[in-house]
Amino acid sequence: MKKSMKYSLLAFLGLLLSACSEDSLQKTTEKDAGPVAARALNEMARKSPESLIRIAYALETAGNYTEALDVYNQAKAADGTLIRPDIGIARIYLRYNKRDEAFAQVKGYLGNSALSSALKEELAKLFLDMQAYDEALTFIEPISELSSGRVISLAGILQELKGNGFKARMYYERAADLEKANPERFSKLMAYSFALDGSFETAVALLQPALNNPASMKEARESLAYIYALSGQLKPAEALLSNIYDVKYAKERRTLFMLMPLMTRTEKIEALLFERIRPDTLKRLMPAVDLKN
Repeated sequence: MKKSMKYSLLAFLGLLLSACSEDSLQKTTEKDAGPVAARALNEMARKSPESLIRIAYALETAGNYTEALDVYNQAKAADGTLIRPDIGIARIYLRYNKRDEAFAQVKGYLGNSALSSALKEELAKLFLDMQAYDEALTFIEPISELSSGRVISLAGILQELKGNGFKARMYYERAADLEKANPERFSKLMAYSFALDGSFETAVALLQPALNNPASMKEARESLAYIYALSGQLKPAEALLSNIYDVKYAKERRTLFMLMPLMTRTEKIEALLFERIRPDTLKRLMPAVDLKN
């Protein structure tokens, strides 16, 4: 399946929402969001604050950000103790590239140790997307000791984004030890981490088990292509993707491969893990790239 490079909010990590309460809110799929929201809006006046949050999330998922913002504000007005309205409002501000407003919406929760693990994880992801890595770590590190491999790897990614490759790899190792059924996921993170530090041979070696496993071979070969691109080996990177997908897809990735050696560490990580290039990065780097060669 082809992957897009559109600038989305945490494509790699997603939003954690399950059942209809402050700590567990039912996740509405994008397919159902429009119809659910349309029906629910007619009954909004009779809804509880928690139900309003669900309606707002459905609208947000459907791309109706103005309406979603209004309903999140209604939920917040109905019960000022709820936290998810602020999280939703902040997400929408980020959609409109209003980082300062998003930060202000949720900064009051910094240092709140009484929050549930689920809310801390959501806030960590939100601050990550604001590139506020120190703030994100204040939420994720306290819950990483006894959490899943997903949460532990998120702590590693945040350390990676701060430039602490060694500490990031310690988290990845812990995550791999905890979730032995899915080693390829964490070996990929480890491989990228070593490649970002310039240890390309080690990075390639870490991918070998996945490359030899038919179930994970395709994803591992794509990861290998990105490692080649990080090391400046553009032709091998493009050739690998041509074999995995098709020539057209490989050419679409070609611009990314050419930009990667010029990116900062943070920009490389965002491209690798979240599949996005920020507009200011493109504006800065595109004049330096000769797309004809």
